Amino acid sequence: MPTRWWIPLDGARPEQVKLEHVHAAVSRWFDRTVENHAAGVKPYAISPLARGDDGRVGFEVSTLTAFAENLLEIATAPPATVRLGGDQVMVGRPIRVADESWESLAEPSGADRWDLEFVTPVTFRHGHRASPLPVAGAVLRGLLTSWNALSGFPERELTRQQSDDVWVVTFRARAAG
Repeated sequence: MPTRWWIPLDGARPEQVKLEHVHAAVSRWFDRTVENHAAGVKPYAISPLARGDDGRVGFEVSTLTAFAENLLEIATAPPATVRLGGDQVMVGRPIRVADESWESLAEPSGADRWDLEFVTPVTFRHGHRASPLPVAGAVLRGLLTSWNALSGFPERELTRQQSDDVWVVTFRARAAG
C-alpha cells in the first residue's frame, strides 16, 4: 500500500544538511544490495529536510510496498540515529501522513483532469536526459513503471496516443529555498 510518512529528526541542522546527505543516509535503509541501489524502480521516495507543522525538522518518506514499510519500521526503531553530513541525529517515530490502497488506485475515478502538486524538488528523466518540467508523457510513464513493478496488478500499457491526449494546462513554479 502506498503510504507517506513524516520522519522527525531531533538535532538536525537544516542549514548544514545537503539533499545528498539525506539521500545517502536514508537510501541505506532500503537499498540492502548494490542491485537494489542501482534499480530503476524504487519502492520508496525521499524528500529533502523540512520543518513540520510543529516546527520540528524532518523529512517525508513514501513507501510503495509492505516490504519497504517493514524496512522503514526496522530502520527507525528506537534508539535510531542517522548521519547527516557531519551530524549524528536522533530519528523520531515515523508518523503516517497519508495512505491509499493499490485496489483503490486501480478503480477508475471518472476524473477528466488531475491536479498535481510536487511538494519536493522533482526531476523527470527520459533516458539520459532530465528536465524540471512535468511533461505529461514523462509523468505518466514514470507512474506506469512504478505501477507495473510494484502494484501486484496486471501490467498496463500506455500508447503514444494516450500519452499525447494528456497535456499540462497550468504550471506554477517557485525557486526552492
